[in-house]
Amino acid sequence: MAVTIETEQAYRYRASGIFVSFIHRGCDRTDDVADLLYDALTAGQVSAQEFTQILACTLLWGGHSRFSESDITVLLEVSQRVEVHTVECTHHCATVLRRIGLQVVAVVAGTEWDEQALSQAQVLGVAIASNGQVNADSWHAALAIP
Repeated sequence: MAVTIETEQAYRYRASGIFVSFIHRGCDRTDDVADLLYDALTAGQVSAQEFTQILACTLLWGGHSRFSESDITVLLEVSQRVEVHTVECTHHCATVLRRIGLQVVAVVAGTEWDEQALSQAQVLGVAIASNGQVNADSWHAALAIP
């Protein structure tokens, strides 16, 4: 089931409040990530498909981690009903961004979660969000992903 534009916009609009427990001095990172991705694309480090897929995600947000003071980027994908495919695609995008040097936490937000998607998120270290709230345990598990 597709997510409504209003739900995506709500996550974008409220990003500072949603991620304030994990990131301070947060801001939209789309332009910065796009520049890094473009350089990586021209250097052959990422494919055109990866470039497009990452920039099509719901939100790229970042700032300073409240836990390590390092720079961190959130790659957020929002879906009404989260299924395994959404979790795996979000994880892949985060892996690509890590490959080009960013510290990234993959986050999937949804109203309804398929049980397999929840399990896969835990296995892959993808943080879980619902109703505008990020699950803190899943965030910390996602931070542990190299």
